[in-house]
Amino acid sequence: MWKYGHRPRPRPSVISDTSAVAYILRSICLSPYRFHFCRCHIITSHHHFPPTVNPFVIVISLDFSKAFNTVRHSTLVSKMAELELPVPVYNWIVEFFREHAHCTMFNGEESSTASISSSPSIIHGSGIGPAAFTVTAADLKPLHPGNSLVKFADDTYLVIPSVNAGTRQQEMDNTVTWAIANNLKLNVLKSKEVVFQNARRRTTVTPPQSLSGISRKNVLKILGVTTTNHLSPSEHICRVISDSAQPLYALRVLRHHGMTEIGLHAVFRAVVVSRLTYASPAWSGFTTATNRQRVDVISQTQQAM
Repeated sequence: MWKYGHRPRPRPSVISDTSAVAYILRSICLSPYRFHFCRCHIITSHHHFPPTVNPFVIVISLDFSKAFNTVRHSTLVSKMAELELPVPVYNWIVEFFREHAHCTMFNGEESSTASISSSPSIIHGSGIGPAAFTVTAADLKPLHPGNSLVKFADDTYLVIPSVNAGTRQQEMDNTVTWAIANNLKLNVLKSKEVVFQNARRRTTVTPPQSLSGISRKNVLKILGVTTTNHLSPSEHICRVISDSAQPLYALRVLRHHGMTEIGLHAVFRAVVVSRLTYASPAWSGFTTATNRQRVDVISQTQQAM
């Protein structure tokens, strides 16, 4: 990727080179708009309200169609101007989104260049991308007290306690209005609604009907973690264990070809253990004895190598 100019075209640079500015944007510039995403905040929101008043919590997973490809540069830059950004950082960001071109180089061949400055988009793969969309979504806020919006880049979740169940349509209308104003499109057909309830409650409360056009599911995948409407991580654990079968086979092949024990353990920790422990603080507290036993079987595989 390079900037157009009067000088001879420089050598394209890797788009991930913007990580330094992205770090500044996340750690310093976004302090007024911090979005601490936590799966626990979504699936245990009922703990913040009296169970007798709010026996369930409704979570709507919002899907914006091609969100990164439709953000206007002018809108993004104007919102960044409202932040307390250092002037050099702000000027760098403005320059970053101006007169960019993109090409692909592979095996000595180079594709034709395409300008990405005229069309609204946040550059995919750039370190500044997620932080830039976070700034864009900063002014999307719930209408009613008690409701909350949990955001992580373009993943957005509307959390509504049962006492506010009647406000769902108003919150959705507000989201659609905001999306139109920011050149985004809310994909209602891909948005999902899940009603989280405590399976241990003796009395069950019938939740309201789902909103028109939004399907109600019993399972929701949040940033790679699958949970059910009864807060069970069983499906997530089953999927992770199933996905670990192929790496375990590959490790056996590597051992057969003479890989050392230290190397095998390093690969096991990098490929298998990382999957098992991904976001574990958010779901481990909901596991059963059976779930933990299944995880222990995979963990003991390392000792058998």
